[in-house]
Amino acid sequence: MAKANFKELLDMEPKVITPEEFPKEVPVQLELEIAKCEEKTRILRILCLLSVTHNGLPKDVYTTIFKEFVDAFGQEELLRLMNLERAGVFHRERSNPLEWKNLREVLALCDMV
Repeated sequence: MAKANFKELLDMEPKVITPEEFPKEVPVQLELEIAKCEEKTRILRILCLLSVTHNGLPKDVYTTIFKEFVDAFGQEELLRLMNLERAGVFHRERSNPLEWKNLREVLALCDMV
């Protein structure tokens, strides 16, 4: 069972990195993983990757995932989420984007097709 869930999370990574528009199915899948109380490190990894590559999360997605994560894993996770936000890897959409597309091309970060 855990291997299947890990594969689902692993399959999300290309969807997070490659598309130009925000992938609507990824937050839905993350919400399901949170509800099942899967391994929080894997969930946070995908969540941070999504936030960094798409200039943050839409406000409604950010709020929903933040609340569900704390509800599922406990209030001690508030500090972790706040630290991730302070580090700039988990946040709401910004008005001055760090263009992932440009960074990806300049730094040759991924050549996925």
